[in-house]
Amino acid sequence: TPPDMTMFAWLNRQREAFGSPFLICCCCVYFGQGFRVLSSLSLQLWLKDRLLLDPVDLQWILSLSNLPWSIKPLYGLASDARPIWGRRRKPYLILAAVIGVSSWLGLASLSQNEEVNQNLLLALLVLTNLSAALS
Repeated sequence: TPPDMTMFAWLNRQREAFGSPFLICCCCVYFGQGFRVLSSLSLQLWLKDRLLLDPVDLQWILSLSNLPWSIKPLYGLASDARPIWGRRRKPYLILAAVIGVSSWLGLASLSQNEEVNQNLLLALLVLTNLSAALS
């Protein structure tokens, strides 16, 4: 069989096992994760060229902003142990989306300023990564 047909057969088996809503949710999450990578390069260039951060400060900010990924297993435990409104996953995904949209909008507005508070920048970067790690 052609490879395309094998892929469609696999997708059909996944849809039968898990349902279409779950597969659509997975596709959206992975699309969002991939889209984040596109913005990371422009973010690094903005930090280097516009804010004139030296390599040490740039790496320091980017390393600290990735801390939410280090404690990702705790989010899973928290969502299992502390359901919100009787649900274990959906409210956490909605919370992650709200945090993500808010923090990216904050970064967009911050990019228009000449003077940028590095603490605010770090907080917004941490929130963007928290949002992605929660989802």
